[in-house]
Amino acid sequence: MSSVRSLPSSASLGSLAALMMGLFSPLGQAATLSGKATRADNGSPLAGVSIYLLSWVEEDESWDFTFAPVTSDAQGDFRLEGIPAGEFRLAFILEEDAEWTPCYWGGGLDDQNSLPVIVSEGSSEISGIHQALQRSRLESYAISKDDGSHFQFFGNVLVPYQLESSTNLLDWKPVGDPEFPGDDGRISWAPPALDSPTQAFWRVAGPKNLQLAPDPHVDATSSYTRWSQDYRWENRDEVWYPYSSGGNFLHAFGYGDFNGDGELDYLAFPGTGLSTEETPGILRLSIDTASSADGASIFHDGMPGSTHARKLLIGDLNGDGVDDAVIIDHGYDADPFPGAPLKVLLSDGEGGISVETYPEWTAFHHGGCLGDVDGDGDLDLFLANTPWQGLRHFIALNDGQGHFSISRQVVGLPWDENIWTSEFFDLDGDGYLDLAFGGDTQATGGIIAWGNPRGTYGAERLILPFAEDLAIYDMDAEDLDGDGDRDLLVTLADSLNDRAELRLFINHGHREFVDETEQRFASSSYSVHWIDYLFVRDLDGDEDLDLAADVRGALIYWENEGDGHFGTSQTY
Repeated sequence: MSSVRSLPSSASLGSLAALMMGLFSPLGQAATLSGKATRADNGSPLAGVSIYLLSWVEEDESWDFTFAPVTSDAQGDFRLEGIPAGEFRLAFILEEDAEWTPCYWGGGLDDQNSLPVIVSEGSSEISGIHQALQRSRLESYAISKDDGSHFQFFGNVLVPYQLESSTNLLDWKPVGDPEFPGDDGRISWAPPALDSPTQAFWRVAGPKNLQLAPDPHVDATSSYTRWSQDYRWENRDEVWYPYSSGGNFLHAFGYGDFNGDGELDYLAFPGTGLSTEETPGILRLSIDTASSADGASIFHDGMPGSTHARKLLIGDLNGDGVDDAVIIDHGYDADPFPGAPLKVLLSDGEGGISVETYPEWTAFHHGGCLGDVDGDGDLDLFLANTPWQGLRHFIALNDGQGHFSISRQVVGLPWDENIWTSEFFDLDGDGYLDLAFGGDTQATGGIIAWGNPRGTYGAERLILPFAEDLAIYDMDAEDLDGDGDRDLLVTLADSLNDRAELRLFINHGHREFVDETEQRFASSSYSVHWIDYLFVRDLDGDEDLDLAADVRGALIYWENEGDGHFGTSQTY
């Protein structure tokens, strides 16, 4: 049994918004650093926080404590003196909790392993640095009494940052235009020389944060919830593949009412993998009636196709009460992996469907999910891309009409590995939408990026370690042990498909999840192909949740024997 505990949240710890930073002072001079510790949730001063200065120890290749810590006073103020030339980090700890607080700058720099931020290079004295995540915006203050200040930090590559100046810390005005960090995340400014010896104050302002209220039904319309409600345990190859006009596998499929007649329809996009040609999709209307028929004619420009569609996301994207869909397609499945564009299928409210294509978002897509990220009542999109080809993962906001644009307010994820699956659900039950995702065999486990009132992802996270040779294919959040909270189930397989297994993490509260797979499964491995989607529902009528999947022509089933204990898998 292994326990995985999440990094602490700002709301529960009352933690400060910690910034990892590096400081440089001229050779032979000592610098002074002063600042303020503040609460991340409301910006109020936080007393009793220990501030440590860490330096890089070359022989150990690690960061180590350099000076005795100082403690913030009743106003949250602290001051470190006698800092020699070099590069340093600041780390903050609440002694009562004995937990390192996470870093919020840019929405998710790692609190232990991120590159340091360089502030005020060449300044003999830094009379104040104040970095606080307030309710309305993310800010960093760097206050210097002389010229030559230089600001440099590592931010989110999708978010613009603005240099601002003030003479009184009250009235701020922009200096120049907003800038985005470079491809490496680095961004820097050299503020203009002062017109007079009057003290000037400089501020680097990041994006505005959202102010979201907790919603107990926050994931009610997410693509994960829709899938869980509508999915049917049936052999997709036998039932639906005969309607296909090509392709040799079927991953991207789903159920919904796509023409607004109140009947359930089936939509799917087969793939071929090693072909650059698109295979037309399948739309079967009114599948539960004797009048079920082909629905290709309701597409205004003909039935769209895909090359190697990996996932289909379903939800009402334009608010007309009729289901729409997003095709996640990764394209030709071999070198040079040219990818495929995102396609959005939008109903017209009168029984027809139009297709919007986003050629600028062409990538080797595997994962994506829909959820109301910004709390405005429509479905937004997380799209997993291919950072190694230049297109990073991002969140795209919906304008309410089903048209998407990359978010500049919502901070994205500093994650450069391939993502093979992703879902939006409220795993910890706090009323905010969490983002779960997992990578291929080259990635580092799975991630739960906790949602928060700010609408950002990455700062607070749960890391799920798995064997390096296993890829993550599906993640499900359901109450499997019947105790009233949601547990996490993950399907994994190796690249050769000769090893596949489930992992079950039981929710112990306070964002602590314990891997109890060995105790709860008679056998968590199975011999069929990897499971792309798991079906979690009470299949035998005994009021607990069972597990099932249809996998390349085989039906596989685990019966819940009570309290989240499962028998040996059965294959049909």
